[in-house]
Amino acid sequence: MVNSDTPKALSTESINECISLFNKKCFPEAIALVKKLIARFPKKIILYEIMGAANLELGKTEETIETYQKLLLLDPYHVEAYNNLGKVFYDSKDFSKAIETYQKTIELEPHFADAHYNLGNSLKQTGRLQQAIESYETSLNINPDDPEVLVSCGKTLENYGDFEKAVQYYKKASLLKPENSQYQIILNTAIKEKDEINNLISDHAHRSGFEIGSKEILNFLGTVLHQRGFLDAAIYKFEKAIEVDPSSWEVYKNLGISSNKRGYHDKALNAFKQATIFSPNCAELYAYIGITLGHSEQFDAAFENFNKALEIKPDYTQAYVYMGRTFDKQGKFQKAIESCNKALSIRKKMHGDDTEKKYKIYFNYLSLTGISDQSFYSYETNESNESKAVEVLKSILKDGLQIRVDRVIDLSPKSILTNSERIREKFENKSNLQKIILIIGGCLIVISAIAKVLGRMSN
Repeated sequence: MVNSDTPKALSTESINECISLFNKKCFPEAIALVKKLIARFPKKIILYEIMGAANLELGKTEETIETYQKLLLLDPYHVEAYNNLGKVFYDSKDFSKAIETYQKTIELEPHFADAHYNLGNSLKQTGRLQQAIESYETSLNINPDDPEVLVSCGKTLENYGDFEKAVQYYKKASLLKPENSQYQIILNTAIKEKDEINNLISDHAHRSGFEIGSKEILNFLGTVLHQRGFLDAAIYKFEKAIEVDPSSWEVYKNLGISSNKRGYHDKALNAFKQATIFSPNCAELYAYIGITLGHSEQFDAAFENFNKALEIKPDYTQAYVYMGRTFDKQGKFQKAIESCNKALSIRKKMHGDDTEKKYKIYFNYLSLTGISDQSFYSYETNESNESKAVEVLKSILKDGLQIRVDRVIDLSPKSILTNSERIREKFENKSNLQKIILIIGGCLIVISAIAKVLGRMSN
């Protein structure tokens, strides 16, 4: 006798209904139907495939991972499940797990071009550019006419400093997709970049007398690449320069600066420490070590190095600025201002009143910017740092209406001073009643700005 509770076979109509909902982008409805079917048919792989893909489309990270893990328990050799699981890890910026998952995908299917491409993207995100290039090229060996892979490989080659090869890939992508104007723009930009850098190197080698491939030329090339934003390529060239001459403290310093800017703080710290071996009395190096330790929130060690820099060079203003930025990172705004005011007093003695206005603007806005020692030239406010802006605005209020308090975007100190001088002039020419009205209006603007920020914070 047949048990009436025994489920019948999963019908083709039910599967087609799920697929239809997915294709119509009705993802929540597709998931709801699949869940009902899984309750009756818990070992049907196609149901997990549909639900995993739907959750992936909706950006539901945990649900997608859980679905694909259940699928892989049913079928440990499911290549697409591994590939999609890798995408989830990549999108959630867990690049180490993404790399591990894509490597498993390739182990199961070595000729899966997309898996090699995805692995290349993940490796690139971790700074392993040479391995990323190898993965892209493996993908292209399998599918040589994929313009997306060609462009990704080209960009990585640019970041690695190989402009010649990057241009070749861009040319091929442009030929495959002539209707895509963006590919032509990328190609033209790369050609221009390549020619400009080659000309700079040739000119410097000619004027300096150093040979191409020498430590000096490699160091110069690294500096040029850093200035143009090719940080990984700069790091690579500095490392090549160190191979030629392992005793150059300046090259180690440059390696540290590029590594810091790229976010490789451990590499930067090692480079700066290595530089101190060859130049133990360079205050600049200890200041760099301090700011690098501050990035890793090793604050006590950071201040030890700032103090070491000031022992060597008591009037080293940059050490005080870096101290201010590190105090700012700790949320100790008053100490940040004190450090910067110390730098200001030194600057005033060295350069007079001409630079005081520039630096005063920079120091007053330290808590607002905290970007770099050049940030007094241009800075921005945005939603993410408006809470800090409120703290700065409160201190500015002590000076009355000298500086406007509405939101400022990419406004230079010169224009701020121009605005404040114009406001002061207009203010002084008003009657007493008009002055009172202006003061009330200014206060209302500040209150409105603070309320706006507090409203965002409460949400």
